[in-house]
Amino acid sequence: DATVEGGAPDGGRDADAEYCFWQAQALGPHIPPVLMQAADFYYETHRTDRAMQRMARVLVDTDAYDAVIFGWYAEKNLPVGEVLAHGLPPGPRAAEAYMRDLIAGDKGGTKEVWNWIAARELGDGRLAREYLEYLFGKRDYETAAYAWAAYLGAARNGYLESNWVFNGDFESDLSNSAFDWRINAREGVAAAEDTQVTHTGSRSLRIHFEGKENPDYSDVGQVAFVKAGRYRFEAYERTAGITTDRGVGFHIYDRESSSRLDVRTEELTGTHDWTRLDRIVTVPRGTRLLAIEVSRQRSLKFDNRIGGTVWIDSVKLTPLDGSR
Repeated sequence: DATVEGGAPDGGRDADAEYCFWQAQALGPHIPPVLMQAADFYYETHRTDRAMQRMARVLVDTDAYDAVIFGWYAEKNLPVGEVLAHGLPPGPRAAEAYMRDLIAGDKGGTKEVWNWIAARELGDGRLAREYLEYLFGKRDYETAAYAWAAYLGAARNGYLESNWVFNGDFESDLSNSAFDWRINAREGVAAAEDTQVTHTGSRSLRIHFEGKENPDYSDVGQVAFVKAGRYRFEAYERTAGITTDRGVGFHIYDRESSSRLDVRTEELTGTHDWTRLDRIVTVPRGTRLLAIEVSRQRSLKFDNRIGGTVWIDSVKLTPLDGSR
C-alpha cells in the first residue's frame, strides 16, 4: 500500500512524526482528516508527490473535500502539471471537479487541464459547454474553438481542418454547444432536422413557414471562429413554394461589430432543387467571430406573409489563404 510505504522510520523529530502518521494511515487508510494531515506533513518535509497522493486518495472516496483539496493545491502554488500527474485519481470525477474549480475561481491552467482531460476522453458534453461558456465570457474565441475540437476528437469531421462551420451537414445531434447550430422557436415557423430530404449524408435542416407572418427571420444559425483572411462560404438550399418577394438565404456578419463585416448570399423564392449559395468572405483584422444565420428579410409588399418550405445542407466555410 502506497500509504505506508517504507515502514516506520527512525531517528529525529520528523521521523517520530512520520511514524505517527504511518500508524494513523495504517489504522485509517480511508479517513480524510488523517490523510489530509499526512499530506500537510509530507508537504512541509518537502515530499510534495507523497502529499498529493494522500489528497488524491481522499478524492477517490468522496467529493466532500473537493473545495478544500483544490484550495490547498492553489494555496501551495502547485503547478497544474504536478496536480495532474500526482494529485488526481484515475477516472473522470475528480478531473471534472478540478476543472470546474479552476473555471469558478477564474484561475490559470484551465487550458492545460482541458487538453489533459480531452486527450484521455474524461470530460463530457456538459463540461465542454461550461468551458466554452467561460472562454466566451473572456472573449477567447480561438481557445474555445480548439477546445471544442479537442473534445470532439475523431468526431470533429473536419472542423477547423477543412470546414470552419461545425456540423455543417447536420449529421450530428445538436449539442447546445456555443459552436453548434442554434434553432430558436418562433410562432408560425417550424424548424427541425429532416431525414427524408438531404443533399449529402442522412440529414438536412428543414424550415417551414406557415404563411401567417412577415418575419425578419434569423432564428437558425451558429457562430464560427475566424482569423483575418479570405474564406469561401457555401451552402446548399432547396425550396418548395416560398412565397413573397423576400426569399431565404444566409446572412454572415461580425458577431462583435457588424460594421466590420456584413454580407448576404442570394435569397431563393419559389421552388428550386438543391441550389448552391456561395460568397467569398473577406475577414478584416479585428474580426474573430462570425455569425452565420439562415436569413429572410421582412417584406415591404402588401402580400408579405411568407409560406413554404426550405431545406439547408452542406454548409461550409473554408479558408482560401493563410487564414488558419
